[in-house]
Amino acid sequence: MLCAHWEKRRGAVLELQEQLQQIPAFLSDLETITSPHMEADFEEMESRLLYLEDLCAQCDHQRYKHFQVLQLENYKKKKR
Repeated sequence: MLCAHWEKRRGAVLELQEQLQQIPAFLSDLETITSPHMEADFEEMESRLLYLEDLCAQCDHQRYKHFQVLQLENYKKKKR
């Protein structure tokens, strides 16, 4: 029973050791992602997404406007 307990602990320590060895590569990747160049790319992407959002809103508005015009025409026809 004691042997199983220590074997379990040993496994946890080995897993921790493996994860600690991966930290330098993780930090390097993190540094690459947060570089000023990437930050500029993210800002450009955000700008483009905002532009796309505006275009979608304009399209929705045009669709709604067209629908209202059709409704008005139908109303006029019924009234005549």
